[in-house]
Amino acid sequence: MIRLAVCDGNKCIQKEIAKVVSASYRQEMKNDIYESLDSLTAEISAGRTYPDLILSDISKDTSASINESKAIRQKCPEIKFIWMSSDPDVPEEIFDTDPIYCLPKPIPLDDLKAALNTALVRCHQEEKDTLILKSRNGIQKIPLADISYLESDKHVIYLHGQNRQWKCYIKLDDIMERFPSYFVRCHQSYALNMAKLRKLTALSAEFTDGRSVPVSRARYKTVKECLLHYYSFR
Repeated sequence: MIRLAVCDGNKCIQKEIAKVVSASYRQEMKNDIYESLDSLTAEISAGRTYPDLILSDISKDTSASINESKAIRQKCPEIKFIWMSSDPDVPEEIFDTDPIYCLPKPIPLDDLKAALNTALVRCHQEEKDTLILKSRNGIQKIPLADISYLESDKHVIYLHGQNRQWKCYIKLDDIMERFPSYFVRCHQSYALNMAKLRKLTALSAEFTDGRSVPVSRARYKTVKECLLHYYSFR
């Protein structure tokens, strides 16, 4: 389910968008209403929400809206924007936010649906390549390509990326069910991303950044077979 955050203080526009979402995207999209982009930013910063898509008015204070969107994108780069404006002269800076669409107000129904359709396609594609984790700090969306390996310490899982680490409270067996087949258990306490491997031996797996994890004797044959299968289909 794609979460859409609508940021506009106009009640009529809120109802119009909600009506379109309910009629055409009920099974795919859920919309939340915010009076302004500023109020949504506060919710995102506090970890209380994490929308996939933001549909926001930019008419009143363009500079503030652009700055808010950049702050959101810096914290949550996967979030996508669709802008609405009653001003036909949209400033060029708005395109620095990489918007999917810039809609005029009042919003033509066909244009709104076209924008939402495009956003849905992009969101669904990225869902396949993203791990969504709920933690004490809120909701995190982690690109699978950023994860080199997983490490288990009792009921705590550490997801190791090249430049950062994520932490969650779950069993390794359970979290592995949420990963694609190119993530493989190589040890009782480790699983690896085959796309990040540089070298595999019977004792260890070495990654492209120089780090390594142990490979158990019982799992080496399976990991080797999975690795050969992975590269044969690339």
